Amino acid sequence: MTRRLATGACVLFLFAVSPTMASAQVGVFFGAGPTFPIQDYGDYAKTGYVGSVGIWTPVGTQGLGLFGEGFYGSNSHSDVDGDKTNVYGGYGGATYRMGDPTVPGIFLIGKAGLLVHSYKSDDFPEHEGSDTQFSYGIGAGFTLPLEGAAPFATAQYIGSGDTQFIVVAVGVTIGGR
Repeated sequence: MTRRLATGACVLFLFAVSPTMASAQVGVFFGAGPTFPIQDYGDYAKTGYVGSVGIWTPVGTQGLGLFGEGFYGSNSHSDVDGDKTNVYGGYGGATYRMGDPTVPGIFLIGKAGLLVHSYKSDDFPEHEGSDTQFSYGIGAGFTLPLEGAAPFATAQYIGSGDTQFIVVAVGVTIGGR
C-alpha cells in the first residue's frame, strides 16, 4: 500500500509541475530493464528487473545534465523458492553528452544516493528485513534525440555494500532540451 501511495504521489507531482518543466527545460524520464546480480549478491539472486522515473535538466551548453531518480526492482533467489530481494531508493546524479546533442550519440552517467535492500521469504520469515545503504552507479548510454522526446538505452553498474548488479535498460526522456 505504501509503495502504491508513493508511486501515485510521484506521478501526481510530475503532472503538476509539467507546465513549469517545459519552460525550464526540465525533462521527465522513464526506464526499465533487467538486473544482473554480481559479486556476493550474484551468488543467490537471479536475474531480476528494475524500473525508474525521474527528472533531468541540461546545465549550460557543454553537454552536462543533472537528474534526480527514483527506482524499484526485484530479484528472486536461486537457493530457496519463495525468497526474493526488493531493491528501491533514489539517486541524484549527472550525465555528460558527448558530441552534438541534436544527433544520435553517447552519454556517460554518474550517480549517488540510497538503496534499500529488502529481503522477503516464504520459508524463513524470521530472517526478513531491510537495510538502507549509500549507493552509487556509473554507466553509459545511447540516445536518439527526436522532436519532444529522446529514446535511450543504458548499461550501468550499481553498487551498495554486498548488493551489486548491472542494469541494462531502455526508456525515454520527454522534454528537457
